[in-house]
Amino acid sequence: MSHPQLGSIKGIVPIDGVHQFRSLPYATIPHRFADPVVVESLGVEGTYDATKFGPVAPSPPDAEEREFPSPKERPPHDPLPQDEFKCANLNLTVPAAAAKAGGKGLPVMVWFHGGSYMLGAASWPQYGNAQSGPCAEI
Repeated sequence: MSHPQLGSIKGIVPIDGVHQFRSLPYATIPHRFADPVVVESLGVEGTYDATKFGPVAPSPPDAEEREFPSPKERPPHDPLPQDEFKCANLNLTVPAAAAKAGGKGLPVMVWFHGGSYMLGAASWPQYGNAQSGPCAEI
């Protein structure tokens, strides 16, 4: 995908007909309790790799056990790094046809996970994020 301000972004195709771009930074956090600063550039030369989930906000070590008490209920996934300064990122999922057409005229849904400010992340697998798929530079 090519964004007029951010440049070229490489995403994945988690399921047929869907393109996903993971861990797109929308702000930086200079230090604890500082106001976030809006990102105006992805800070890379060439193509930004948005194929992996980025850091999540810090949570207790037993956060998943609180969400899913039984190990049988927990969806498998790779561990997610925690970082209080790099967790201001988002995941963007779009229909493949719309991505190729530039995405104009699409409705937008913004979803914030729950968690009482202590657990959860948009990249947790129970929120519908396929864990793998072919890479596609769009």
